[in-house]
Amino acid sequence: MALLRHTGPVGRSARPSDGENSRPPFTGYAPADGGAGAAGRQQAEREFRRKLDELRATGAQRYAERDRSVAELKRKAEPKERRTLVATAYWRCI
Repeated sequence: MALLRHTGPVGRSARPSDGENSRPPFTGYAPADGGAGAAGRQQAEREFRRKLDELRATGAQRYAERDRSVAELKRKAEPKERRTLVATAYWRCI
């Protein structure tokens, strides 16, 4: 079985024609409203970012509260060295 090797575009020359070189690159479609929607999009984006920042701040505050409560529980759970005198029957036997 012979291996076929593809060497370039099929049906066209490998070199673009002059018409393809002279065409300006496509930059996108112009907005249908003439650009007036850009201000609305920017305002919506600012509002979205403000709400997102509020959520992040609230989350950070909750994590800080949780960390404080866990630290308090750890502090309370640590064993403390205390010595107390325990009366025993040994003293009576002497």
